Amino acid sequence: MDDYSAILQAALDAASVSEEENTVSLDPGTYLISNDVIVPSNVILRGSGHDTVLLCDDTRQGLSHILRVAGDHVSIEDLTVDGGGTADVTPIGIGTDRGVTGLNIQGVKVTRATHNGIRMYTGPSKGITVQECQFSNTNEGLTLQPYIRGNENIVLSNNTFFNLGSEAGGIGIQLYTEATSDIPDDVFKNVIISGNQFFDMHPNALPMEPNGCTNITISNNILSGPGRRGISTGRCKGMLITGNRITGQSVYAIELNGGQDISIMGNMAEGCTSFAQATGTSD
Repeated sequence: MDDYSAILQAALDAASVSEEENTVSLDPGTYLISNDVIVPSNVILRGSGHDTVLLCDDTRQGLSHILRVAGDHVSIEDLTVDGGGTADVTPIGIGTDRGVTGLNIQGVKVTRATHNGIRMYTGPSKGITVQECQFSNTNEGLTLQPYIRGNENIVLSNNTFFNLGSEAGGIGIQLYTEATSDIPDDVFKNVIISGNQFFDMHPNALPMEPNGCTNITISNNILSGPGRRGISTGRCKGMLITGNRITGQSVYAIELNGGQDISIMGNMAEGCTSFAQATGTSD
């Protein structure tokens, strides 16, 4: 199979500066990716459904991302990103290494990325939407890891997570700051996590872990065991947890590790040892 990286890169670069057409469309088929494909600003990358597959060349050392978003106002839609599943080649499926504005990822299947399906690193990032995507056979599904404040207007909705995690752990959705006791509560502002489904995850994996959020709604998600914790939050302010169904968690359905102005209502828990547990100081 011929490497498609350079062809795709050239098409994306041309679309980014075009005054007439900013969409790169891919037909069904498998496209071998041997080098990071960098997605610049003002581009739509659109496949023809999950039969459009960007496949990592698992013989290629040094490949860090299959798709690396390096610009603003980008949309990636209707395709599959396949990391190949080789431990020696550990690409992130889709990632950023800088703050971005106006990123939409929709209808994308991310599989066999070994570590991270989607990882957004550094920041600040604003206007991030990940919706109607599938994550499978990775250790971490969707991770936002900016380390700095100013990340706003984030919507993670109607995604499906299955066959995630390992003996070492793993997380479906993670909004991550530094793991310290003095995490600021405003690293992320205006966050919606809604309508996602988690099932057939490793017992040591955690479906959802948002940290450092102000004005966050976690609603209408389905979190199925086996597992230890369903929703684990840290230092969130102005948080509503409502309408979620959490089953088969051996420790507790909801963990509150610090935070304030928290409302929990209308959730259903089955087969969980405890419904909600405060493991830090919460108001």
